[in-house]
Amino acid sequence: MNNIRRARFERDMPQKQVAAELGVSQATVSDWEADRARPSSENLIKLSRLFSCTTDYLLGISTSSLVYVIGGTSGEQNVQNETRPVYDDEAYELMREMYERPELRALFRTSKNVKPDDIRAVDELLKRLAGNNEDT
Repeated sequence: MNNIRRARFERDMPQKQVAAELGVSQATVSDWEADRARPSSENLIKLSRLFSCTTDYLLGISTSSLVYVIGGTSGEQNVQNETRPVYDDEAYELMREMYERPELRALFRTSKNVKPDDIRAVDELLKRLAGNNEDT
């Protein structure tokens, strides 16, 4: 699957919405996803910002879509005067695990609509199932 399409699917965005955000036609987005055309460098940067991923990932050069910056801003941010997420090592590790394990992504997505007390109860249950009763 084309990475532009994959990034769009992961964010549950219809082609029409992506097209509107970038100011292009839905047919253009479809052409990018079907590898019938490549986005311009300007549109590639816009896609990267929209999907919060690297341009290398969108082009298929990198297999990781994560933007990883520790303790400050990247050179790209300074050049583009653009704010990008800044992750510490623990946040990066959690994102990497969620990227590599679809079941963790599903669990996270489901938990977004659950009350905090219920999440804590599920956390305790998972710790017991894992045989790990220590707080982490």
